[in-house]
Amino acid sequence: MLLKVTNMVILRDMIRRDTLADYFSLDTLAAQTDWFVVAAFLLVVITGVYGLIWMYRREKALAACLAREIERGESETALTWP
Repeated sequence: MLLKVTNMVILRDMIRRDTLADYFSLDTLAAQTDWFVVAAFLLVVITGVYGLIWMYRREKALAACLAREIERGESETALTWP
């Protein structure tokens, strides 16, 4: 099934290129970098990584605090084992 779909995609691309060769060529298109989109993408990635690091550190601090409470027997939220 995957081989059949791959062959169909390749054949479609070959036919499209041959049909449009007189009117359209990818080599003649001008490409410009849109720096705003690049900056927005980097901002989202950096913010996401910072958020993951923040959540990891916060969870680690909460776990350490809960462990101290359990050791002292002051925790009301911890599970108690018989």
